[in-house]
Amino acid sequence: MASDYMKRYNMIKERFGEKAFTINDLCKLLNIKNRMAYGIMYCLKKENLIAQPLRGLYKACTPKTVSPAKDIEGIRKHLLKRITRKFSFTGLSILESFIHHMPYVLIYHLFVEPGSAEDFETEIKEVSKITTLIEPSLNDISLVLNNLHVNKLIIIRENNYFYSSKGGLSSKEAAFTDLYFEITRERVPIIKTDLEEVFKSLAINNLINYSTLTKYAKQRGIKEEIKKFLRKMSSATDIPPKVLR
Repeated sequence: MASDYMKRYNMIKERFGEKAFTINDLCKLLNIKNRMAYGIMYCLKKENLIAQPLRGLYKACTPKTVSPAKDIEGIRKHLLKRITRKFSFTGLSILESFIHHMPYVLIYHLFVEPGSAEDFETEIKEVSKITTLIEPSLNDISLVLNNLHVNKLIIIRENNYFYSSKGGLSSKEAAFTDLYFEITRERVPIIKTDLEEVFKSLAINNLINYSTLTKYAKQRGIKEEIKKFLRKMSSATDIPPKVLR
């Protein structure tokens, strides 16, 4: 990165530390106009030196890189080549690395357009030995786990929840919201404390954009639930006050 950007970044770090700041704060600090300030933020975010916990709010830090589960990446690339319908790996497909202890079964979620689940299942079987289930209930999952002794599953659900997804992968915020929905509706055998630990890891590492999180939660019809969850978690991690109102 150009030295002038690093100089400005160092000024930001010195002034704000890891406290959140706005574009107006940055303009005053550097004596620049909004347009230039947004340009600086864009470049620093691209270099992974800035986190954005909320629209218009920034932090000088180095967010952890989030990569999809290794088992999923090859499948995703295959599906992108073979199927034109929309799809998005979500839940633990994105957030597996944030589980503190390895569960007895890893459940990956794949959301696909209505009417296309069987096509996706067929293509997955071409490149992976991971067991797939289409629209299973918790009882269906339990029967498979008890009888087949598998330790990994791909659950395929048909819906139109593709906001904040790209290249067949959900954003961290969408993945968490989907995982929250599946766990709280008892659709998967994962306990709620695991959900809390995943969130803590995301928040502590400055990986959540709360604007994206609440927007997607609204699309899923659980915005108020997510806000209640955030209020509960605010005692354990730093969450922007604006989000909690």
